[in-house]
Amino acid sequence: MQSVSFGTPDTAPAQRRKAHAFREDQILATILGYLESWSAYQTGRKPVPSELDITTVLRAVADRSDRFYAERHSDFSQEVRKKRKRLGYAG
Repeated sequence: MQSVSFGTPDTAPAQRRKAHAFREDQILATILGYLESWSAYQTGRKPVPSELDITTVLRAVADRSDRFYAERHSDFSQEVRKKRKRLGYAG
């Protein structure tokens, strides 16, 4: 997700919270969908292991992320700070 709007400064706090919760649900659904696709791709034609769960998948993603960020001369927290700026939050 590159950008998101939670309303204008004049938007009522309850409306902003509702929009924020809605966006979080959208982001979560997207993340879970990607993790499911990642797992299906990684499994390929083999049967899905019975011990496969989200923590196993997240660990595999975390293990790969170190190299991913290193190749880009970045890290997770640096990328989060960039996203916060794009979302309109203070540095």
